[in-house]
Amino acid sequence: MSDNKKIGAALVVGGGVGGMQAALDLAESGIKVYLVDNKSAIGGVMVQLDKTFPTNDCAMCTIAPRLVQIGRHKDIEIITLADVQSIRGEPGNFTVTLRKKPRFINEDKCTGCGTCVANCPVTNKIYLDGAEKVEIKLEPEDLEKVKGVIEEYKGEQGALVPVLLEINAAYNYLPENVLRYISEELDIPLSLIYRVATFYNAFSLKPIGKHKITVCLGTTCHVKGAPRIVDTLERELGIKIGETTEDMNFTLETVNCLGCCGLAAVMTIDEDLYGKVTLAKIPKVIEQYTEIKVS
Repeated sequence: MSDNKKIGAALVVGGGVGGMQAALDLAESGIKVYLVDNKSAIGGVMVQLDKTFPTNDCAMCTIAPRLVQIGRHKDIEIITLADVQSIRGEPGNFTVTLRKKPRFINEDKCTGCGTCVANCPVTNKIYLDGAEKVEIKLEPEDLEKVKGVIEEYKGEQGALVPVLLEINAAYNYLPENVLRYISEELDIPLSLIYRVATFYNAFSLKPIGKHKITVCLGTTCHVKGAPRIVDTLERELGIKIGETTEDMNFTLETVNCLGCCGLAAVMTIDEDLYGKVTLAKIPKVIEQYTEIKVS
């Protein structure tokens, strides 16, 4: 073997869509590739996007095949939670020093079962040292209702979300005093409950109307006049986005995409979807959900 023949591996820094594609191209050429990223997983910012310009393609639909290929490729080794500290040598013969942050789990033994999350002493233990205990007051009928929901799911793994769904359905939102009561009864930190409650758009921390109107503001709907539809609904209902009418009948919200661009402009009322919405159709649609005629 010739001494000047350069044989080795390649290092790709950054696990975004560009870094992933570079790693795949190098690996397909027969080169061992180390893909390094300082985050806990590869994918970069693109995994957080909804649509991509100019094709309006789904971001995850673009990046998911690359994630699968990299995970299965025998010549690609992923190194996450790592920063490049130094590079010594020359092209074809260099040494890279990485500083790897702790993950606090044994990656070789991890199966993704989630048991460590369910039993984490940090997130599942209430710390009230030095804190004054807040008295939780519930009306007798509310106490009976909430106790019934908790007893139905208490002791089950992952009981928090089903309990919150039941409470949200009963009150049409999540009352603060009820959440405090759930925190004590299920022995779950209130901060964790609020984190779950604010993550899912199925939950609301303030009272919402009997009917929820959601207008799509995606690219296609925007072009088809979605902003004017929002303005018309605000005028007809006398509220702004995120508000509820005084009679608690309607709550107005917007969403980035409803996934039916062929029907743009689109809006939903509860589970009913309305496509090709025009300004003239709005009063007639609203009238179906109220006894008071909208002008």
